[in-house]
Amino acid sequence: MNKFFSMILFFLAISVAQTSAMAPTIKITPLDATINVDETITYSVTTDNFNHISVEFTVLFDSGKLDFVSYSDINPQLSEFNLNYIPPGDPVFPEGLKVSWLDPNFQPKQLPNGTELFKFTVKAKSPGTTQVTVPCGAPYVCEAIDGNGNVFESFPPTTPANLLITGTVQYDKFTIGISNEICDPGSEICVKVSALKDFTNITLMQMRIEWDVTKLQFKSVKNCNSTIGLNCSNDINFSGSALFLSWFADPNSAPNGFTLPDGSVLYEICFTVISPLGTKVPVIFKDEQFSKNEFSDVNGNISDFNLVDGSVTSGNCGGAPEKITLTGAQVVGSTGSTVCVKITPTNFDSLVNLKFALTWDPAVLTLSNVQNCNSLLGISNCNIGAGPFTVVGGFLRFNWQAMAGQMATGVSIPNNATLFEICFTVIGGAGTSSNVNIGSVSGFTASAQDAALENFDMAFNPGKVTVPGAGSLTLGV
Repeated sequence: MNKFFSMILFFLAISVAQTSAMAPTIKITPLDATINVDETITYSVTTDNFNHISVEFTVLFDSGKLDFVSYSDINPQLSEFNLNYIPPGDPVFPEGLKVSWLDPNFQPKQLPNGTELFKFTVKAKSPGTTQVTVPCGAPYVCEAIDGNGNVFESFPPTTPANLLITGTVQYDKFTIGISNEICDPGSEICVKVSALKDFTNITLMQMRIEWDVTKLQFKSVKNCNSTIGLNCSNDINFSGSALFLSWFADPNSAPNGFTLPDGSVLYEICFTVISPLGTKVPVIFKDEQFSKNEFSDVNGNISDFNLVDGSVTSGNCGGAPEKITLTGAQVVGSTGSTVCVKITPTNFDSLVNLKFALTWDPAVLTLSNVQNCNSLLGISNCNIGAGPFTVVGGFLRFNWQAMAGQMATGVSIPNNATLFEICFTVIGGAGTSSNVNIGSVSGFTASAQDAALENFDMAFNPGKVTVPGAGSLTLGV
């Protein structure tokens, strides 16, 4: 749905009965899961606060680790509900599962909280950790219109669903693949084109590879495989919009073609990253009418083969993930007093998502409130039960997502600045103490992700509240 169409709906909706001015909340479950490579997982997409005429959003997952399989169980109450999977490299729309719905009678549809909108299934194709979420911010549109003509261009943050993929990739036939790389805007990066499986007695290769040249500037081809006599200058050509490889084994010197170990690099394609931070640019094999990806061995044309696309993401070039450290303050408070523990970060760099849990000894401390939320977080209501703060099982969960206008670059906060303070009433007796632990709890995994959709490693230093013993003097600070 484009903005022009949205404005038409705005005027049409003026005559509709008044509804509460609130954007819908979109949720994805399960929030934490583990599957193996080649296994599938089905997610449920539900909604709260749904009382609208139209809605549009995208469910995003890493196409380098997950393949879209199908969607199902579309809610029958929403006629003309549209779901379309946009693969990487589409010239018009950003990748993801695009959702759009418009009531044909321009009447708001009210759904109970927790109503399922649809399900979708993906298949794991490479090991690692990844997330499934609903991004709000360019190039992704989140938009809803209620019965009073209110247009919402951002939704409350969707808790990302964390997925751990275990195992190894197993290819069952001749496979050529392109690597996935990450590097900073303005830097040079090279993707590897490799023989991943069964490069046996190969006599001919033709490849056509393309990418968005407005986001990756071609620099060179290098490290052409000398074993098979691949020549970077003679066998590979860049046309300005695509790269072409045409190679064949010399029938006199290599009548049986060439054989390489699995994983051998055939050549590298190098670029300058000119896309904004956080942009993922697919680098893909793509056939055209007169230029197809073709391969032959000594027995003739290979008709059944795998081509694995790659990508370049603008982000941290370092090999190891970045790490954010969260630290709780050490404080002292007498029985019956109120104490507040500051939570401070180190390396809060360009983040768009951050979540963690806080736990303590309920025999010593009773949760009172939160306060002093850092203004850079954009939290409009710094209170328990509002914004990113919820209490589950008696303990506090913090689940923050950057605002729509911050998603492109993320949010950075100075080291040791206060994220927020968690306050308690001290109920423990003299000489008792309680750690204020930071991290994961059952069903809620701590995570941090930056604007390049890179997952940070996390470290935690717990806070502590100490109740002084009898006869001790407590000084207020």
